[in-house]
Amino acid sequence: MKRHNTLWLPLACFLAIVSGWTSAGGLTLQESIEIALERNGEIRALEQKARAAGYGLMESVGNFLPSVSLSSTYSRAEGGRKFEFPIATRADLTTGEILYEASIETGFIEEKSHDTKVEVVQPIFQGGALWGQLGMARAQRRAVKHERQDKRSEIALRVQETYYGILEAEKMVQAMEEAVDLSREHVRIARALYDAGLVERAETLRADVLLNSTLQDRLRAENALKMLHRSFNNLLARDLDEAVVVQEPGEFQAPDLSLEDCLRRATGHNPGLMSFQEQVRAVGKSIHLSRSGFMPKVNLIFDYGWHEDAYRFDTDSDFWMVMGVASWDIFTSGRHLAEYQQSKASHRQMQYELEAYRDALVLQVNGAYLEMEEARQGLELAGEALASAEENYRVTTASYREGMSSQVDEIDAQVTLTEARVNNARTRYQMYVAQAKLDHLMGGIFEPD
Repeated sequence: MKRHNTLWLPLACFLAIVSGWTSAGGLTLQESIEIALERNGEIRALEQKARAAGYGLMESVGNFLPSVSLSSTYSRAEGGRKFEFPIATRADLTTGEILYEASIETGFIEEKSHDTKVEVVQPIFQGGALWGQLGMARAQRRAVKHERQDKRSEIALRVQETYYGILEAEKMVQAMEEAVDLSREHVRIARALYDAGLVERAETLRADVLLNSTLQDRLRAENALKMLHRSFNNLLARDLDEAVVVQEPGEFQAPDLSLEDCLRRATGHNPGLMSFQEQVRAVGKSIHLSRSGFMPKVNLIFDYGWHEDAYRFDTDSDFWMVMGVASWDIFTSGRHLAEYQQSKASHRQMQYELEAYRDALVLQVNGAYLEMEEARQGLELAGEALASAEENYRVTTASYREGMSSQVDEIDAQVTLTEARVNNARTRYQMYVAQAKLDHLMGGIFEPD
């Protein structure tokens, strides 16, 4: 037993080291999306919905094929009336005396009856109802497929937004930490100048106020980061308090696409729009289905079975029969007409809603494209502003220590530096998020299978 423990100890240490390396490296964006897509309950529900739609298509195809049924009945009745029918009479013509009389006695129900048959029904013409059902099933299956793709893309987008939000929040916390350090240094300098008799007491109080305000800003930034961690864990179906470590993405590469190219891709590949289009097609097929109520129905029926007063399956009691059955609803008090008009109105409603959906999609693409361009162009400006703010703070702080600038100037330089750091981080990750939104709208977001 001691030898067994000795063998396992190096392996356990190795696994612990590897696990530590993995957690230290953090999750990549691709790994995060894969985990979220694998565990998301909404996607699993849509997978079952897709399976149900597939079975619905199988059902509609089966409606074209013959159906076979087996039925068997046995009945017994007593106390029914009997009728006697005379069939022959002989009488003496001279005397009128009845010499001979014959008759048949029958009842209106059988006392014992056994009936077993196999029936085959082949639809011949159903007024277009079967084709309408098949078209609806196909369109609904395609609609669910696109709906599932749209949901996967939506979940991937939410992961990206939260992922980049965490990185941005971490930069915010870092900026607030640096701001707190600067505020504490400012408090130290102000008190030193006050002790030397170079400034008034009010300057130390203003420094304390700035420090307290900066501490509050850091607390808010830390709480925002905690909430993003929990949102991220929720998307990945993990424990809300599990530690979150994510990796910094690579350099941003803007797509070489014009706004017109983005609009063309979105209107042609957006899975939400494609799902809506298939739903409109399905409602259009329902018009054909409701129109079939005005048409006759024709079926071919073949029966083979046995009919006797006891259970016997032999050639003396068997029978077969072939029938062509046609039916036509001549008058239904306007029900078929109402169903037909209702389906047409529903189809027109869906067409108008589809047009509105497409217009909204075009507007969203415009907004995401402009947002991405704004962030991309603003990132360079934000970098230049950050460099200027850092230099301004360095010069102003040096002047303040030498008594050549006021405390207000020094505080203003510190606030400007913090704002420049925050704006630089926000602009960088807004650019990533805008690109992710645009990819989602164009139907080209990361889609692992």
